[in-house]
Amino acid sequence: MREKIISALKSLVFLAIGLGLVWWFVKDLEEEEITQIKNAFSQANYAWLFFAGLIGIISHVSRSVRWQILLEPLGHKPSFANTFYALMVGYLANIAFPRLGEISRCALLNKYEKIPVHQSIGTVFVDRIMDLITLALLLIILVVTQFDLLFKFTNERLFRPILKKLIAVVPEGYGIVVSILSVIITVMIFFWLTRRFRNSSLVQKIKLLVREFVKGFLTIKDLDRPYMFVFHSISIWLMYYLSIYVAFQCMDVTSNLGPGVALSILVFGTFAFILVQGGLGAYPIAVMEVMLLYGVTATLGFAFGWIVWVAQTVFVLILGVSSLVLLPLSNKNKNNASLSATQV
Repeated sequence: MREKIISALKSLVFLAIGLGLVWWFVKDLEEEEITQIKNAFSQANYAWLFFAGLIGIISHVSRSVRWQILLEPLGHKPSFANTFYALMVGYLANIAFPRLGEISRCALLNKYEKIPVHQSIGTVFVDRIMDLITLALLLIILVVTQFDLLFKFTNERLFRPILKKLIAVVPEGYGIVVSILSVIITVMIFFWLTRRFRNSSLVQKIKLLVREFVKGFLTIKDLDRPYMFVFHSISIWLMYYLSIYVAFQCMDVTSNLGPGVALSILVFGTFAFILVQGGLGAYPIAVMEVMLLYGVTATLGFAFGWIVWVAQTVFVLILGVSSLVLLPLSNKNKNNASLSATQV
């Protein structure tokens, strides 16, 4: 009961954060900007979004196959249908409750494939580790290929506003001294906190997470099909990337954006999904901030972010609900076939 209450509270917190981000952006919009956003929705070419959604389904197929590959060394060979349906139901559950999807998809495999939950949970952990590694590599590629733009963004949106506020409260001529002292104090506090809390439960959990991270990554060498594992790991994120690039065609203002913009949206949009459950509110704002770097106005960038987010969410809802219906039906047919064969 306590766990359910905590889970519900987490969901409410994430929902509040998402709605708060939406309110924070919308509250200062002028009538003309609101009209631009409405027009963007009404004039969007949704055929391209449908195509982008189909590409996204390919990524789900690859993730399902990769999950099958992870389960093989444990002696389990679930059917592709059950694996795919369980994954999509998991995505559906994640919209409502944080991390519920990971548990629910493992529970479904336990129900229909008799795979122990504690074993499938381990493979989900490895699955997430691979996603983090891939995201880190994409971030490195993004920094290397678009360093100037990222530096401009961090300078204009982070460092310059902070420095401006600092100068406003520091007497003229002492800004550099205060900056140097701030850096020194920050470093000293960091080392003090490191020594003070190195044996705390939080630090121990972080160390355990790092060890499990390395351990999970090393299990790849024990896979029966390592090359297929790598292929589908690349396919998952390549399809994510292509779906964003294709979605650019749904609006005139974004149709000429290049592959670098799609990579930026993929990376920062993923972080938005990590920070706020389901990306509600955070994803459109992340997309807007990225598109500002490439000359797209804030309102149109915000509108594009919402259009893509809605399209992705609708696809997940349709696939998740369909999988909920198809799971028992497909396994009912399989059980009936097994029963008939036994009687013969």
